[in-house]
Amino acid sequence: LDKQLRQLVQRWSGFVGIDLTNGISNFDLSKEEIKSIVEVASEAVSNAVRHGFAKKLKITLGKIESKNNQIEIVVEDDGLGPRSGKSGLGTELFNVTSGVNWSLTAGKMGGSVLRVRITTESKN
Repeated sequence: LDKQLRQLVQRWSGFVGIDLTNGISNFDLSKEEIKSIVEVASEAVSNAVRHGFAKKLKITLGKIESKNNQIEIVVEDDGLGPRSGKSGLGTELFNVTSGVNWSLTAGKMGGSVLRVRITTESKN
C-alpha cells in the first residue's frame, strides 16, 4: 500500500503538491482492498486537479476508532470546492467501494473535502 501511494504522489508531482499521511500501513489488507484504496485516492486526486483546479492536496488514511474493520480516506484540497453537475465515473467508484458511505463537502478554508469509508475484512 505504501509503495503504491508513493507512486501516486510521484505521478502527480509537478501538477499538484500532495501531503500524504498513511495511518493504516500496518493493516492486514487484501490485494483487492489495497487496489480499492489506491483507486479511490487516485480518482480523488484526478478530480481535485481536473474539476477543482487544486494546487495542494492532503490525503489522510486512517482507521475509524469505533469500527475496527473500517478505514477512512480523507482528501482535502485548495481548489474551487464542490460544484453541481452530472455525476461521473468517480461517483460510481466511490459508491461501489464504500457502499455509498462517502461525502464531498466544502472545506472550511475553501476547496473540497472528500471522505470515503471502506469496510475491510481486516480485524486490526
